[in-house]
Amino acid sequence: MKNKTPKIIAAGLVKKGDKYLLIKEILSSGNPFWIVPGGKVDYGETLEQAVIREIQEEVGLTAKKVEFLIFKEAIFPDFGYHSLIFFYLINSFTGKLKITETDQILAAKFFTKKEALKQDLVESARWLLAEIIQ
Repeated sequence: MKNKTPKIIAAGLVKKGDKYLLIKEILSSGNPFWIVPGGKVDYGETLEQAVIREIQEEVGLTAKKVEFLIFKEAIFPDFGYHSLIFFYLINSFTGKLKITETDQILAAKFFTKKEALKQDLVESARWLLAEIIQ
């Protein structure tokens, strides 16, 4: 295997009432899945700064309060994917939901936990919603 290193990802589970924001993307597998919005941490950036930036870039919302939840390691060698995902809960935000990265994001929608678990979720999002979010 080539000399690769895992990616560090900061993801923000945006909460509005009893609903959570998910985005639908086509992943490296070539299949579309619903995921928690987020992305790669840039050099010199804290995890918290990264999650705030990623939410703004992807869906146009400005996170006002972020709270660290948990991290998960995701390894899928068949797709060349190895990431450490740091999940944050965002309870307070401003702005209007708008997909800003239309070349990557197919849809963005708020779901109740029950509704979300019926969607085609990426494994880490399913784990977060089913096992961590009460």
